[in-house]
Amino acid sequence: MTTQKLVPEMLLGEARRYRQLKLKQVSHHAGLSQSYLSEIERGQKSPGMHVFLAICEGLNVSPLAIMECYLHEKDKPQDAQTHVGSYIDKYHRHEQFRQFNTTQKDVARNTVPVSVRSNTPHP
Repeated sequence: MTTQKLVPEMLLGEARRYRQLKLKQVSHHAGLSQSYLSEIERGQKSPGMHVFLAICEGLNVSPLAIMECYLHEKDKPQDAQTHVGSYIDKYHRHEQFRQFNTTQKDVARNTVPVSVRSNTPHP
């Protein structure tokens, strides 16, 4: 990351590197060209919300993780570069917990088909 002013989309590149993904992989999953994604990551292009969300989906990263990191670290670009992984992990753990609780509640209410219930993880 350069010393220019931090913008949220620049954290997408840090998130990609944290996830150890190639530009080609993320651009393919997001439906973007590699050059366009590269420009976004460098802060040269500003994507619309649907593109931002597509990139986050391609990264398997919560958009909230990127935005929270930006809001807390925007005045300290080097800290944002270092801390983006902790925000990603925080939201990933939260999402796993939410999905597990939702599945358990659905099983308790018998709203999940039997075939799915047998695959539900047990605590």
